[in-house]
Amino acid sequence: MYRGVDWLFYPTTLLAQGDSCIGSKTSINFGAFKNQIGGFYPPNKILINPAFLDSLSDAEMKSGLGEMCHYFIVAGEADFKRYKQDYPQALVDKEVLAGIIARSLEIKKSYIEIDEFDRNERQVFNYGHSFGHAIESLTNYRIPHGIAVSYGMDMANFVSVKLGYISEYTRQEIRELLEEIWNGTSINDISVDKFSQTISKDKKNVGKELRLILNKGYGKIFKDAVKNDERFISWLKEYFENELN
Repeated sequence: MYRGVDWLFYPTTLLAQGDSCIGSKTSINFGAFKNQIGGFYPPNKILINPAFLDSLSDAEMKSGLGEMCHYFIVAGEADFKRYKQDYPQALVDKEVLAGIIARSLEIKKSYIEIDEFDRNERQVFNYGHSFGHAIESLTNYRIPHGIAVSYGMDMANFVSVKLGYISEYTRQEIRELLEEIWNGTSINDISVDKFSQTISKDKKNVGKELRLILNKGYGKIFKDAVKNDERFISWLKEYFENELN
């Protein structure tokens, strides 16, 4: 994008309307790795028209809803429970969907205003994304982004249970919705060894330590350092063997 060129953004996917249209972050994939090259240059105006969504597949709609879901968990219990209640209707009712889009952007906007360049507070929005990006890469993008993130949030919650941060009850309460989002897809063909190698290349890591966004409860999403060691790999094996049936 040349400096000084005014541009208007007409997002035509649910993923863009509910998430990436704001935040000034523009990035592209490089080879098998997500969001490695990019910059910050905001549009002058964003115009959201839900009529564009009429041409989207069911998978693309679920991808957008999967991506927006993480904002509602970050925002707190009331927001998430409203989202969970409205989710089925959002797939068929544009007014309900418009409300979800508006609230998703409100939540994101509140963090952008305090951390525009994604260096501190806003990093909680990487919740589900380290795992999700690895899933996208290892399935050659067969799994749409927001659906991969829905798996990723469940994996982050699984690790959070293992570390004693949340109860299994809370994880299952969130998983009930995530399962609806990823229903009809499968990641059973992913090798745990390749998954561990791929997640180790995440740009947020420091040295050999993973920097994961984990869950201490609704509205308590946070960044944690986790070693990609035998213990962590054993959790990945347990997840892929027992949690995807």
